[in-house]
Amino acid sequence: MTCQELEIKTLNSIDEIGRQSINSLGCDGFHTYEWLKTLEKAQPFRILPQHFIVSEDMRLEAIALCFLEYSSQYRTVEELFPFSRTLRRLGSHFGLGENPPLVCYSPSSFQSKILFAECSNQREILHSLSKRIDDFCAENKILMSCFPYVSQFDKLLMNNLPVFGYLGSPVADTYYLDIEWPSFLGYLESLGCNMRHNVRREIRKCKDEGIVIQREEDIKRLSEELSHLYNNLYQKYNRGRLCPVNDKFFNGLGDNGGQKVRLMTARKNGKLVGFCISLCHSHTLDVFMTGFDYDCRTRTDSTYFNLCYYKQIEMAIEEGVKKIHFRGASDEAKLRRGCRRERMYMYTKIQNPILRPMISQYMRLMNNMRNRGMRMPSSSILANLAVSN
Repeated sequence: MTCQELEIKTLNSIDEIGRQSINSLGCDGFHTYEWLKTLEKAQPFRILPQHFIVSEDMRLEAIALCFLEYSSQYRTVEELFPFSRTLRRLGSHFGLGENPPLVCYSPSSFQSKILFAECSNQREILHSLSKRIDDFCAENKILMSCFPYVSQFDKLLMNNLPVFGYLGSPVADTYYLDIEWPSFLGYLESLGCNMRHNVRREIRKCKDEGIVIQREEDIKRLSEELSHLYNNLYQKYNRGRLCPVNDKFFNGLGDNGGQKVRLMTARKNGKLVGFCISLCHSHTLDVFMTGFDYDCRTRTDSTYFNLCYYKQIEMAIEEGVKKIHFRGASDEAKLRRGCRRERMYMYTKIQNPILRPMISQYMRLMNNMRNRGMRMPSSSILANLAVSN
């Protein structure tokens, strides 16, 4: 296979790719037709799909899910690094472009991936995709392209993105659990003696507090309550920001998520006090979204780990899931319960050749300061760099 033999198209809707095509290559719930259709229909935040589809002789070889990212469920690429928004404003001021970054990942996940068909020449395809992304950015005056969450285990992207002009830096730690046990008891036995005792105590406390956790199917019926509980959690950790997810999103997930969605609820005296939503595909479970009624919970009822951890493990074992992906935070708590750390890296390429030297110098400075544990500089340093360049 050579670069000349590959055909790369840019598509603006998941329906143009098709359910079978994306689901046959997708390796988790975020890289499925059901999830991406939910985003297109519910539009919880502003993202414009620009998917790159690679084929050879009419045969699908790879898919790169990409978006112009104006806003997101969490922080955007422009918010992750202080130089990004300044960069776009500078570009707009000098007429060099005003579009937001082109990001390659599935929104709301912490996963940047290229989906490959079996037996494909992956490095050759990645090289062709990189060139096509460069051309697309030039055609549309996009100043920056980004793979925001590349796993340390994705050696193809880790080794080749720098060759194609991308600068990398660590951005987040997530956690995963390989499911290796035929029963939940087997999982418990894999833990150390003290941790095993703690888990049993937390399960018992949850029951003693009257918390009932169960699987539910009808997300739409609970959409308003789920929206309220998620907003509670979002505002707790994102004060001053407007929660982008509302009942329209949960209704959309009910309409389009299908068999990929797992909803677990926690009730006390019949009242909904917590929930956890996971996405499941290809023997992988992503624990994705949770929310709580903090007024009805106590500090000692252990609802969080029962709802978002132990019940997820039980469900995964029952369904034959091989791996569970968890988010970050509560790092030590997850490690003590058997999880392993997975470091994510952000790879960014400044597409404009005029601004590239200045911003690349700034990014290297930030990486060096971060590695030394130093305080990150203000994006105003760009002005000084601009003068020196």
